[in-house]
Amino acid sequence: MRFKLFAFIAASAVAFTVVCLPLATPTSASSCDDIKFIFARGSGQNLGAAEFSAWRSEIQRALNSYGIKIKSSFYELGMGIYGGARYPAVATEPLVALGAKISAGKSFAFGESVKQGETELKSYIKDVSTICKKTKFVLGGYSQGAMVVTNSIPYLDSEKVVYAATFGDPYLFLPEGRGLFPDACKGKNLSDYRVFAPNCYTNAGILGAKDPYEPAGWLGKIGLWCNDKDFMCGAGFSFSGEIRDGKLISSFINNALAAGHLNYVSDNHFRSAAKIIAQKISTRFVGNINLIKSPGSDKQDTAFLIDRTASMGRLIDLYKIEALRLAQETIKKGGRIALFTYGDLIDSNNPTYPDATSPKKLLDFTTDYAAFTSAINSISLFGGGDTPESTLSALVNVMDALNWRVGANKSIILLTDAGYHTPDRDGTTFEQVVAKSLAIDPVNIYVINTTDSAAEYTTLSEATGGKLFTSYDSFSSSTDYVLNRPDVNFPLASYFTQPGENIEFHAVSDSEIIRFDWDLDFDGHFETTTTTPNISTVYRSPQSGFVQVRATNSAGLSSTASAHISISSSISNFPEITNFSYTYGSGTAKLSYTLKTGTAAVIVSINGAMLGVTTEQNIEISDIDNRSTITLTPISVNGITGTPITIHLAEKETGGNSTTSPNIKTEAILAPKSGMR
Repeated sequence: MRFKLFAFIAASAVAFTVVCLPLATPTSASSCDDIKFIFARGSGQNLGAAEFSAWRSEIQRALNSYGIKIKSSFYELGMGIYGGARYPAVATEPLVALGAKISAGKSFAFGESVKQGETELKSYIKDVSTICKKTKFVLGGYSQGAMVVTNSIPYLDSEKVVYAATFGDPYLFLPEGRGLFPDACKGKNLSDYRVFAPNCYTNAGILGAKDPYEPAGWLGKIGLWCNDKDFMCGAGFSFSGEIRDGKLISSFINNALAAGHLNYVSDNHFRSAAKIIAQKISTRFVGNINLIKSPGSDKQDTAFLIDRTASMGRLIDLYKIEALRLAQETIKKGGRIALFTYGDLIDSNNPTYPDATSPKKLLDFTTDYAAFTSAINSISLFGGGDTPESTLSALVNVMDALNWRVGANKSIILLTDAGYHTPDRDGTTFEQVVAKSLAIDPVNIYVINTTDSAAEYTTLSEATGGKLFTSYDSFSSSTDYVLNRPDVNFPLASYFTQPGENIEFHAVSDSEIIRFDWDLDFDGHFETTTTTPNISTVYRSPQSGFVQVRATNSAGLSSTASAHISISSSISNFPEITNFSYTYGSGTAKLSYTLKTGTAAVIVSINGAMLGVTTEQNIEISDIDNRSTITLTPISVNGITGTPITIHLAEKETGGNSTTSPNIKTEAILAPKSGMR
């Protein structure tokens, strides 16, 4: 697999791919646009990469969808030379495990790359604005490109910019994520530009914090997206399996870093940004059309679970037709589909049925309708000696087997003619199914069944926020309930507070909601109703569980969202660097420190460029000068980062330690917490 985005370490020149996009600045007022959309790509990316393509296509889609007709064009930094600069987005090999001796030489070119991007961006806007006085700009940046946008904003006229969106910004700043018990974990004081950052401990990007992130005059004009488990913007990862006997055993980028940082396109975050941008543009150019009433979510993860036992013979063809129809509609809306079959666990011990795995994955999440059609047509029926099937076990296994997207509406469509064993043959209980559903934010279970098992499936579907359909005539209405239900989420995937402290919950939706029902005591029942999306409560004793909200629109369609909450008096094994000292001379810094118990490794950054991680406690950094800045950030096995130590080398060769040197700074940056979904 080619990793082209991560290394915030500079390198030599990057080859540019020729793309057919508008390039030159306008030559006369008649050629001016209403809007110029500008995008800055990530480290190591060529022009026209997936993130820019998604930026362009999703904005065009949103404008067309809402009938917004403006004159516009797209420009990607690096297409031309402005102000004598052309953004190279340089990078070298992926981030690797570091030993005791480290060269910082390549870090300088990374900083130069960001500066060239800033110069090109500011000069391009200035050149266009010289001719096109009324042209406005929309900015977007991914990874290193997000830094370019973030660093440029203070030098731009906010009146010229409609909106600026950043994705995976390694220079992110969310002050509400600071501290052992930060405000964000209590749902309080969330930054207005925090569009998607589900980890309540996210405070700073891995290269530091841009403070302020939203300068004066930019209120409502900036939005950031920091994906779940995107290490670069401070959303955590896990070292699990990567440390042995205190040493990093391999580069951890393949599984620890890539998961979140590479998924902004597939997780539909560019589509989310495009909706906001369309709203901003409509307010300025069209007269504030109402986009809030658009039904349904563009982010759907739907898994089909089909009973393949012999008694399904009278229904299987009808069920296949229904599944194919719903799958096609899901893909049309930009969602993903998966396919499983299941039966009775007792069949797996019967030599008559050698392929009796339950459940059996026929198709992982995909947008390929032809593949889904082929897979569903391959289903054959066999087995099932008694009436109930191993439905509960199958549901838990399907939920575990799939990579569900944070923020998506998640559904299992269960198609069966039979009831279920409770508990199941492997011990799976009804309560375990419901708990698993809630833990995945939640997975709503929709059941297509005959009337024979209506009572038990009504209870199961309602407990997981789904619905039961029992008649042929009602099957088609499942489209509304699954695909056109309102979109609702908590802004955070988990909350954390101390007993006796007030905690606030806010339901986020882009639909017109008339009723919010809340389950705040973790019992699965919605005990409180509000007409607004906000509610607060106080937990008096240590406990944990899942809070829920159910949002209902004027059409009577509803969605649920869940989030984990932990109420505790302490947090253990917080990562920390102690006993720090250093010396510097002849272009080399020697650093010594102790890692507190629970600290897995140290992240090493030089001059704003991240070099890698090390488990060493005595390191030597060469190829630096006395203007260099070194940052060491402790990190736990579970991805919590502790307080960084930043060393600003003196103007003359000197040494120091953490208690006496004025050149050492500790920053209270407590970024990611592990366990995010």
